[in-house]
Parts: sequence; C-alpha cells; structure tokens
Amino acid sequence: VIDVAGFVASSLNLSDSDFVAGRHRFTETPGASAVVNRGAINTSSGGMVYLVGQNIENHGVIKSQKGEILLLAGKSIELVDAGTPEIRVQITAPDNQALNLGQLLASGGRIGMYAGLVRHSGTANADSAVVGENGKIIFKAVKDVRLEKGSVTTASGPTAGSVKVEAQTGTAVVAGTVEANATAGRGGSIEVSGQQGVAIEATGRLNANGLEGGTIALSSSGGPVQVAGRLSADGSAGRGGQVAITAATQASLAAGARVTASGTQGGGSVSLSGSESVTLESGSLLQASGASGGTIAVGADL
Repeated sequence: VIDVAGFVASSLNLSDSDFVAGRHRFTETPGASAVVNRGAINTSSGGMVYLVGQNIENHGVIKSQKGEILLLAGKSIELVDAGTPEIRVQITAPDNQALNLGQLLASGGRIGMYAGLVRHSGTANADSAVVGENGKIIFKAVKDVRLEKGSVTTASGPTAGSVKVEAQTGTAVVAGTVEANATAGRGGSIEVSGQQGVAIEATGRLNANGLEGGTIALSSSGGPVQVAGRLSADGSAGRGGQVAITAATQASLAAGARVTASGTQGGGSVSLSGSESVTLESGSLLQASGASGGTIAVGADL
C-alpha cells in the first residue's frame, strides 16, 4: 500500500537538472524494464500518480480523487504540461505496451494511458458526484488500442465528462462498456478513432445519454468502421444527441447493432458514411425519434 500526496514510479532516467526544474522528461535507459503495480496506490484529493517505463502494467488499484492517473509506456517520454495534461510521448519502438487489468479510479479527475500499444481489461472510472467536475479519460496509442470484453470505462456524473480512444497508425477496438452519461445535463462525448480501422464488437456498449443526448463519433482516416454493438446518445427529458460514423473505406452495421439518438422532446441526428460502401445488415437499427423527428443520413461516395 502506498498512501501519499503524489507518486511517480519510473524505470527511465530523470536527470537531476530536470528534477530540480520540475520538468517531467524521462529519457531512454539501456536495459530499462517494466513498471508493474500489483498493490494499492492512493493519493489525497487532487493528487497524481504517474507510472512511466518501457512497459506499464496495472494489476492492482490506483485511486486519486479529483486527481490524475497516467500510465505512460515508451522509450522516452515528456509531459509537456502535467497539469493539463498535454502530453508528448516519444516512442521509437511501437510495441511498448500499457496494460490495465486492475482499477484506475479518479473521481472527477483525469485518467490517461499512452503507449505504442494500449490494452484495457479492467476499470477506468472518472465519474463525479458534483456538477461541473467532469472527468476525462484518454487512451492513446501509436499503434493499436483495445478495450477488452468486460472492461468498464466511465466519465459520468450530474454533468458528463469525455472519453477519447485514439489509435494513431493502427486500429481501435472496443469490446467493453464506455459511458459518459449525465443525470442533470447533456450527455458527454465519446470519440473513437483508428487510422487503419475502428471496430465496436458485439459486446461493445457506448453510451452518452443525459437529459439531452451527448455525442459519439467513430472515425477512420484509412480503413473501415464496423459496428456490431450498441451506441446511444439519448435524451431522457430533451432532444437526442449526435452519433457520427465515418469511414475511409467501408462503414457497416452488423445484425443486432443498434445506434440511437432519440429524445423525449425530439430526435437527434445519426450519420453513417463510407467512401467505398455502406452496409446495414438485416436486424440492425438506426433511430433518431422523439416528439419531433430527428435526422438520419446514410451515404457512400463511390
């Protein structure tokens, strides 16, 4: 058990001059190994936990209420502004991996995983109980990001936060639950992008619901976007939100896939587009209903 105001663990090098100047600049260290947590790391409110190394594994519990939890895997890593966080991660080998099998808990705070490969199989929770304390979660990989079946990623609360999943040169796959729901306002935002493709598997659930619906965006600049799970940006007391699915090649909804942006006062908007083709299999659903109808746009640019 580690119980402190803030905690940094790294297998990379931090020079004396950078440490004294307050710069988080971690440089390559020959033979550097992984940083692995199997215990419990807790900070006081607003604290921070940074695990930095060639590879990062969390099998335990990391908790920082209103604080910041970052798992950073790479050859060399620099946090440009640790308070934002606007993070630059320099990775010379794309196979450095950040892995979460445990629990990352930052109520009303920020959670980030940055690596060549990001795999999330546990819980990442930035939910808040206070209006205006909107949590933020970012999973960013140079290559691939995978949110496994059974994983839970949430940035919900009275006012919702945001979740961003980005695979810069590879694919982004979501097989777990991702939520940015609001109980007293508009739903939050969920963005999933992968240069080579995006897949929402049959077990995947993306929800940005609220009194009014939030936003969900799936996009690939170089590959397909395939949806077999369920996406919802629904409004329980107002209008539905927005769901946008954009593919560089094929955009498809599998049988059983469900995409909704409905609201009691009015429907929101749903768009599905692919540069080569768009496929809606039998049994799939696009819906933007309400007291007044919303909009659904389906198109392919061949």
